[in-house]
Amino acid sequence: MIPRYQRILFWTLAGCILLMTLFLLRGCEQAHKRLTASTADTTPIAAPTTSATGDVTLYLASDADGSITATTHKIALPQEPTLRARTLLQALLAEYVSTQLPPPPLHRPQQSTTSSSSTCPSALPQDSQAPKPKS
Repeated sequence: MIPRYQRILFWTLAGCILLMTLFLLRGCEQAHKRLTASTADTTPIAAPTTSATGDVTLYLASDADGSITATTHKIALPQEPTLRARTLLQALLAEYVSTQLPPPPLHRPQQSTTSSSSTCPSALPQDSQAPKPKS
């Protein structure tokens, strides 16, 4: 025979599962109603405004030779300052992506010659000689 405390525990857990199921089903119905109510909104959306295109000079930095190159593009700039700035940044980033410049060269830190134990010949570039300690 099953002890009394185990039967009470079993039916308590079964009741909790039933209550949780009802709670979750009601929450799903409410979420579904909110989602369908928001799609039924018939408020008209403002049409995008067209703006005249203008010549914009973008300055692109080249890491390979350390120069800055000016390029001119025709871009439609909106009147609002924040949208204008966003449009300019998007055009500048698109230009950097489209040019596919090589990555900048790696700069290696200078090796110190104070102690001979800190100098490792394998860590030095191929074309340089390992410094010789002074005696």
